[in-house]
Amino acid sequence: MLLSALLDRTLPGCSEASPARVVHLFNLPSLLAAAEAVASGGSPHSASAWHDWLDSNLPPSITTSLEWPVSRWRIQALLALRAGHERLARRDFERAIQWATDASYPIELAAAQIQLAELLCHRDVGAELTRRELRDRGSDSLRAAGLDPTIFAYAVARTAPCPGGS
Repeated sequence: MLLSALLDRTLPGCSEASPARVVHLFNLPSLLAAAEAVASGGSPHSASAWHDWLDSNLPPSITTSLEWPVSRWRIQALLALRAGHERLARRDFERAIQWATDASYPIELAAAQIQLAELLCHRDVGAELTRRELRDRGSDSLRAAGLDPTIFAYAVARTAPCPGGS
């Protein structure tokens, strides 16, 4: 499901996937994975619903899971971006960076840095230095871990086209 969302920008059969009624230890990983799939290929309406649901149903102390070790804040940023809420996306990317720094999650830190840099590149012309620093730090960290930073940038670039584009 996630791979299809990433490659095709769609969620076959579940473009309007809904979150669970409750969250608990057993379904948290699948909820985070589903939220990431919706952020990658769901409709703006579905992404907005998921963002709001995570915001109101997960206490701030729940930030990741062992089985799906992503930053909840980074996934919420991607959901906000897919829903067209760029200010919320920026806020959540900044929260993801802070959380990953505090929790010593270098891969999530790098992913959030690259994705925020990409958002700034597409939306905030006055932030060139910040954007470049975030991109360089994130790219260096991911490459050092043997990961390609392009996929993280792409997740934002395809959702937030450059100003003036269609």
